[in-house]
Amino acid sequence: MNRIICIGSPFYAVDRAGHEVYCNLKDRAMPQHVELIDGGLDGLKLLCLVDGCEKVLFIDNVSGFGAPNQVMLFNDFEISRLATEHFEHLSGLPYVLKMVPLVCERNLPTIRVLGIETPHQQSGVERAARMALDLFNGECEELWINAAGVKEGVS
Repeated sequence: MNRIICIGSPFYAVDRAGHEVYCNLKDRAMPQHVELIDGGLDGLKLLCLVDGCEKVLFIDNVSGFGAPNQVMLFNDFEISRLATEHFEHLSGLPYVLKMVPLVCERNLPTIRVLGIETPHQQSGVERAARMALDLFNGECEELWINAAGVKEGVS
């Protein structure tokens, strides 16, 4: 099983990109063995969605990595290293990814984070949705092996 987990709040503009990608993808045909999930603001509850997967793609807003609306692909280490030592309300995805090795009972999945730089526009949401599908359609298999700092473009 593979999962695309879109996270963010539909009610807060700077945290809405993941939710908008979910809305863009929900009526499309998903690649075989891929489940699309609206992770919302579930925080640590997202950990139960990772265990047992082969590949997981999180989609979220990012800030301070590139130009506004830029779509970037990161490996889990690049994001988890940003985690704080202790969980707090605003710990976010970096802390969740830091906890994955501690809670997965089966083999660790390959995890990537597709980030859309804040502030985002509809063009960034559409690029992220296309890139998510490409990652699971086998068109970007090398990006599952090494995603360090891959940038998709600006507009």
